[in-house]
Amino acid sequence: MLGPLSRISIATFLIRPVVIQTPVNPTASDQDLQQAQLWQLAQRTTALPFGRGAFTLATTCTLLTEALVVPKLVLAGRLPAQQNATVNLDPNVRNVQELKSWPEFHNAVSAGLRLAPPQGKMSRTWILYNKPEEPSVVHAGLLLALGLHGHLRVLTITDIYQYYSQEHESTTVGLMLGLAASYRGTMQPAISKELVAS
Repeated sequence: MLGPLSRISIATFLIRPVVIQTPVNPTASDQDLQQAQLWQLAQRTTALPFGRGAFTLATTCTLLTEALVVPKLVLAGRLPAQQNATVNLDPNVRNVQELKSWPEFHNAVSAGLRLAPPQGKMSRTWILYNKPEEPSVVHAGLLLALGLHGHLRVLTITDIYQYYSQEHESTTVGLMLGLAASYRGTMQPAISKELVAS
């Protein structure tokens, strides 16, 4: 079992800008160097949720009246203490949204795997309470995590169709994999048809 300090340090590593090395008086070419270094650090940061999911598996509980908080992936950098400025990835050089979409999905899976199994199963009400109005990769990742814990059995066929009708790629992937994990070994014909039809 993890102590509270180790859980905090893992979570805050994702929400704080990473420190990048830079000369004291940066020039234009140094700014290009900063962007290249920040790009490499961003790729490392987007890989961290995989390890965090395994490291914090079933270490926290949530109230059924609270929404699950997913830590943000921060891809910004921070210059050393004498300058203490924040540097963001330049969207003109790299496609930041393309870089963040699937890592945010896996970040949400990691946050969902952190949930300790409650007594019995997660309630359908709690899952739908966490559903955003607009489909998002974060909720899609949460669906996969809940499926890996076996909690998606509480969803009705109508709920599943409503998720599919959003026509959101990440949500469809998260729901299909989550349902397959939740219903593994049950030979449920309705779910089998649902997965094959999608």
